[in-house]
Amino acid sequence: MQEQYNQVKKFTQALRNNHLKTEKHAPVEVNEVPSLIHEDAGVRLFELQQEENFEYREAVIAKDLVEIADGICDSIYVEFGKLVQHGISYECFLELFKEV
Repeated sequence: MQEQYNQVKKFTQALRNNHLKTEKHAPVEVNEVPSLIHEDAGVRLFELQQEENFEYREAVIAKDLVEIADGICDSIYVEFGKLVQHGISYECFLELFKEV
């Protein structure tokens, strides 16, 4: 999943660059060391995950396996985005995941 993490990081960097040009969205950060992020960015990430959870729930109720899988993948994407924005490297994520 290192490749997927890197894809999300690349996408997040592009979002950040766009934000710097347009300032239309909540701040997007890409940190290289563990960091707190701007409150607006954290709230936006929370809202994105909440939306994905709602879509997953709807797919479960509809018994739609394709949408269930899509919802799970979307949720993982959002979570990787949180890691990137908070500066938590993939290697650090793997170490932390061992503790779960």
